[in-house]
Amino acid sequence: MTKKLKFRLQLAVITLGTFMIAYTIFDIGRVSIKQSHEMVAERNIEMLSLEINNYRDDNGVYPASLDFLQTNLSLLSKDDFRSALSDPFQDTYTYAANTNGFSITVTPPQSSVFFTNTISKSFVWRRQITP
Repeated sequence: MTKKLKFRLQLAVITLGTFMIAYTIFDIGRVSIKQSHEMVAERNIEMLSLEINNYRDDNGVYPASLDFLQTNLSLLSKDDFRSALSDPFQDTYTYAANTNGFSITVTPPQSSVFFTNTISKSFVWRRQITP
């Protein structure tokens, strides 16, 4: 094996190793961005559900919409409520009420590279029994 061929093989191995390391770092970053995205969505759903349930407890019915709820907040400040609906990932939050509960759906933008799954949670109203 000539010196030149040996050098080229070493260079190829180093280049391949560099690409493998870069891909691994990118993949880890992609996974952690996806996890943080899901965590933000889950946290926002929980914040909204607390406010919705509190409205239900106070008024006996679920709010007609998230816009209506925003004008009748009791737990969250308007800034906290707005920040929950306008998360850094530009998700769309959809709320639907029914007779015994509600659901909140988080839909990522179509241009999202890291997060493509829709998260949906349903909540059922449970009457609290007071002694």
